[in-house]
Amino acid sequence: MKQLQVNLPDALAQQVLAAGLWEPKALTDLLTAELHRRETAQTFAKLEGLHQANQAFLSESQVMEEVKAYRHERRESRS
Repeated sequence: MKQLQVNLPDALAQQVLAAGLWEPKALTDLLTAELHRRETAQTFAKLEGLHQANQAFLSESQVMEEVKAYRHERRESRS
């Protein structure tokens, strides 16, 4: 088990003690919840990045439309 020393402003320390948050179980629960929240936020950030990346790709039908438009422009420029 790891022992930590924390320096808190007096007012905050009094509130933490009065609320029973300085107990090992309460601190463990708080820190575990914060770690989970951060992990979830990172996961959503990664998912958002993937979503953004996927929007950059064209579907097969979109590619075919682009090819058709290019061919049409090319035919018209030859005429």
